[in-house]
Amino acid sequence: MLHASCFMLQERGFATIVGVMAVLALSLIFSGGFLYTTISSTKSLTNEINSEQGYYASEAGIEDAIYRIKNGKNIGSQTVLAVGSAVATTTIATVGQTTTITAEGALARATRRVQTELTLSTQQSDFYYGVQIGAGGLVMKQNSVINGSVYSDGTITCTSSCTGTKIMGDAWVAGGAAATADQSSTTQNADQSVGAAQHDVAQSFRPSVNGVLSYVSLYLKKTGNPANVTVRVISDKSGEPDGPAQVVASGTLTASSVGSTYAWIDIGFSSTPTLDNTETYWIVIDGGSDMSNYFVWGYDTANPYANGQAKHSPDWSVGNPTWTNVNGSANSDLAFKAYLAGAATMIDGLLVTGDARANTIQNSQVCGDAYYTAIDASSLTFLNSPGSPCSLPYTPGTAHTPVADPPTIPMAISQANIDTWEAAATAGGIIAGPYSPPNGTTFGPVKINGNLNLTTNGAIYYINGPVWVVGDILVDNNVKVVLSPGFGTLSTVVIADNPAQQSTAGSIIVQNGVRICGSAGYNAGTNTCNPSNGSYIMFLSTYNGADDAIQLKNNSDGAIFYASAGTLQVEQTASAKQITGYKIELENNAAITYESGLLGVDFSSGPSAGWAITGWKEIQ
Repeated sequence: MLHASCFMLQERGFATIVGVMAVLALSLIFSGGFLYTTISSTKSLTNEINSEQGYYASEAGIEDAIYRIKNGKNIGSQTVLAVGSAVATTTIATVGQTTTITAEGALARATRRVQTELTLSTQQSDFYYGVQIGAGGLVMKQNSVINGSVYSDGTITCTSSCTGTKIMGDAWVAGGAAATADQSSTTQNADQSVGAAQHDVAQSFRPSVNGVLSYVSLYLKKTGNPANVTVRVISDKSGEPDGPAQVVASGTLTASSVGSTYAWIDIGFSSTPTLDNTETYWIVIDGGSDMSNYFVWGYDTANPYANGQAKHSPDWSVGNPTWTNVNGSANSDLAFKAYLAGAATMIDGLLVTGDARANTIQNSQVCGDAYYTAIDASSLTFLNSPGSPCSLPYTPGTAHTPVADPPTIPMAISQANIDTWEAAATAGGIIAGPYSPPNGTTFGPVKINGNLNLTTNGAIYYINGPVWVVGDILVDNNVKVVLSPGFGTLSTVVIADNPAQQSTAGSIIVQNGVRICGSAGYNAGTNTCNPSNGSYIMFLSTYNGADDAIQLKNNSDGAIFYASAGTLQVEQTASAKQITGYKIELENNAAITYESGLLGVDFSSGPSAGWAITGWKEIQ
């Protein structure tokens, strides 16, 4: 019995051990499985985290590239960007007006790729640089013709041998502004947003004399892409701008004329009010309410202008608006200039086939109606009894007098616009000048430090983006300058500008027989530009010295020419699609034709065109 009992006890002990070992084995199996699952889950989670960080890095790479492209910053075809512990590699490819950006974000072995497309969009274009002439006015000589209407801020006159001199359209001459501002505050050490936290912003001033308000100039920059806004001049009420019933004048601040850095922006008005030197007036910008897209008006905190102050309001137009001192101090003044009218302007000595509007009309033949303050006897006689060279049937014009002078229209290309184009050119690279490229060269966007000489007779050159020449430009006899086909209906600029020497450098000379064509190209068989598709090259000079800023010789054709601060001279049989300048002189037989629709030219960079995001997706 004893042996049997011991055996049974041993058997039970063995079974217990086996059971414990089985439990331990099962525990190990379950623990191993759980540990394996945990490790796998952890690894999967790590990969997922790395993948997400890679995705965010690729998004950051895309956004960095978009910022650089939209703002004209320097960027290569491939860029590596560190984003935290991840790395984004951005690749850029451009075909025509579409740029494809691909960004691969990587962390450890996890990678994600994102792709977007940018297309130049001009659907929201509000950039107009119209058929206008600055305060220097228009001088015409024998048989010179403008085929189209003209708006000039200075006198239009024929100086000698005026037979055949005519404007085939309407002629408007503004009242003319004084050369210097009547009131101003020109220093800045602080920024005031307009259209963000403080919607409406105002600066007061008091004119020194009774006079007609011509225009104002404001020291502005912008953040994002704000819309156009209204600028008003409003009477004072107890030290604040009065209500809507007391608006003296109003005009438009065109958003496209303002850049991302400070510049003086001129603003004209739709009327020409007379200001009283015993009264205070307020310049009010009526801003929006967008915290991402707004203007910034520079101001100074040290009371630089004794006859005014700066205020802001949530809404100037409500019944009892709340106005608060900028920076909480009556010593703050926003940077501004207020210009009053200067000497009387006139139309003198030429034929106008349409209507004529000027302070004074003399020695002229007006086939349409006339709007004036003063007119001489011979001009009035012709107005009442018109004849040749007016078109049949001869119909007497109507005299409208006295009428207010047409308002001054500031030059439509601002310094901020020029700065933007120059930045876009610089982003394409910098080369030393003088630069004399061989026949067939394609160049741009580029900055040339020195003169540009396109001097090989009969050569053809291709422009592939904005060109900034820090010197003079010479386009010699029979040269062809053609915009690259990829621009489609868009245009570009070639700028002559030496900011340090604008009185001695920055002129443009276009010699005989030159052809300047848009992206539709040049026809060698006919030696002409192909019919325009709305695409042009604009040659722009900032020269302001005693000589001509731009000279167009015989038979030059097919471009837009713009002299921002000097004289643009058109000689004999020279012609152009569009000329705009501070002062314009047409020599004998010169002809200018303003092409229909040219007011809305869309440029591939700068104020009229923007990059629109047309696609954004993750790819394999």
